[in-house]
Amino acid sequence: VASGMLEEKSPSLLLDIGTNGEIALCKDGKLICCSTAAGPALEGGNIRMGMPALPGAIDMVSYSEKGFSYTTIGGQTPMGLCGSGLLDATAALRKSGILDDTGAIQEEEHTWISSLCEVEGFPAFRFPNSQVVLTQRDIRNVQLAKGAICAGIRTLLSHAGLQPEDIGTFYLAGGFGSYINIQSAVEIGLIPQAFLNKTKVAGNAAGMGACMLLQSQTLRRESEAMTDRMETVELSQNPLFQQYYMDSMMLEPI
Repeated sequence: VASGMLEEKSPSLLLDIGTNGEIALCKDGKLICCSTAAGPALEGGNIRMGMPALPGAIDMVSYSEKGFSYTTIGGQTPMGLCGSGLLDATAALRKSGILDDTGAIQEEEHTWISSLCEVEGFPAFRFPNSQVVLTQRDIRNVQLAKGAICAGIRTLLSHAGLQPEDIGTFYLAGGFGSYINIQSAVEIGLIPQAFLNKTKVAGNAAGMGACMLLQSQTLRRESEAMTDRMETVELSQNPLFQQYYMDSMMLEPI
């Protein structure tokens, strides 16, 4: 209701990123929906130095020939990584050659050996001029989360007989989704490349939609009628989802 996706003439897709990734695909006035168990990594959970989006959290990371740069919320001393910084960092490490496409930290054949360290016997990357590290285990947790979300998107598209290019608008909802760098999300394969220039940030669409329904009985009736046009795709035993999940673990655009 809040996104307005039901009014779109071309197929549209909405993703709300959190511990679960809720996905809805609208085609010909019908909704196909699923939910993926992404886990807490993209919100800073199960990440060694992950944290909420509070002062001191690294929230943006970039890489160029000059090296790595980053910003922290409030310009404070780096204390950890929030979700947007985590996605950026993964993309930046991949771009620099520190990560290969399988997500493994490379300890040679790049110029950033001095930025690597060891944490509990495994390689890790230390952010310049800080004590913040991103470990191999952290990267694996990012891969699990982004793989589940991407596989959910690809499964819904296949179920509807669509390709990513067929989507007219991609709505990105949720508090976390409002702040991620779409380019980074594409580079690590969180969302398809075809969505890059079709993305509309919907913000806290769930909260906005709830407020709209509280103020309009007409919208409430329409939203209730939507359930008759909804189809739920169960992913847990879906062989197509399982295949896409394995494919989507790679850190590469799709």
